[in-house]
Amino acid sequence: MIAALDPPPISPLAVYAKADDVPAEHRALLRAGMDPTAFSRTECRLVAALADKRGVVPYADLIRAGWGREPEAQIDGDRKVLRTNLNRMRPKLAAQGWRIVTRCTVGWLLVRGGD
Repeated sequence: MIAALDPPPISPLAVYAKADDVPAEHRALLRAGMDPTAFSRTECRLVAALADKRGVVPYADLIRAGWGREPEAQIDGDRKVLRTNLNRMRPKLAAQGWRIVTRCTVGWLLVRGGD
């Protein structure tokens, strides 16, 4: 009996005809060695903001990156939506060797695996 072979992994870049076709929010993920196809558009923008910063990213900066607007000063809804998105992203990032670290009252930080 012949064992089935797993197909070779396909590079995330293979879905683009040329480098100019890569959306801006995917570039930061690709530079970090992540597969942007694992994330929604909003998640890509959030991960890109975290990856580009290389440090703690404040709440307001993530709202601007994810949704392209200023955060609501008096409404806790933005914070809840952001936390929900970050929590949904955690397993996707973990599968690619990354994790989000929360810095209470400051923001969030993207780090490799167990760093």
